[in-house]
Amino acid sequence: MNDTARLNAQTLIRLMRDLATAPYRIERATTVPFDQKRYENDAEHSFSLGVAALCVAPLVDRRLDLMRIGTYALVHDLAEIYAGDTPVYSDPATRAAKPKRERVAHAELHQKFGADFPWLLNYLDDYIAMRDEESKFLYALDKILPHVSVIIADYHPARPTWRAYKASEKIARQKVSAKYPGLLQVFEELCQMYAKLPHLFSTPPRKT
Repeated sequence: MNDTARLNAQTLIRLMRDLATAPYRIERATTVPFDQKRYENDAEHSFSLGVAALCVAPLVDRRLDLMRIGTYALVHDLAEIYAGDTPVYSDPATRAAKPKRERVAHAELHQKFGADFPWLLNYLDDYIAMRDEESKFLYALDKILPHVSVIIADYHPARPTWRAYKASEKIARQKVSAKYPGLLQVFEELCQMYAKLPHLFSTPPRKT
């Protein structure tokens, strides 16, 4: 039987209502660069990450598979439909509970959509497992782009202390270095730019 014979209006409605548009409801801690009062949602984040990744990947390594990168960008945060976003500056207990929340949410995605759209969940599984260079590249870029958004907006929505920022920077650096060190240089350049923008922080930058 042709696969298209299994598509009907109810399947399409359920897909759009419960999966494809659900990320619109998940608000992130990053404001959109052009409006300090509006926070981006997961759908906007995935789109901008995807466009950036497709443009940047060939500049880093022409062997990277753009189709996989684009697909990973679309699906990488789908678990947040159920787990929600966990901002970098959340309290320690919330951050510590993130892996468990995301595991539960991942299982729920499989339970609700695995039978109908197994190929979609396969991509999500591959991304979570970091099974290829494309997933590692996208993961690292995802850790870098919040710096870019803040610099473009010239505004940090959390306005952290310099000490709190440096702690988060250290964690991000470790993640980028571990997964895709080819992006480490541009990350360091962005960090240097941060240090020249003291108004982003609630305490002044200092040498550490």
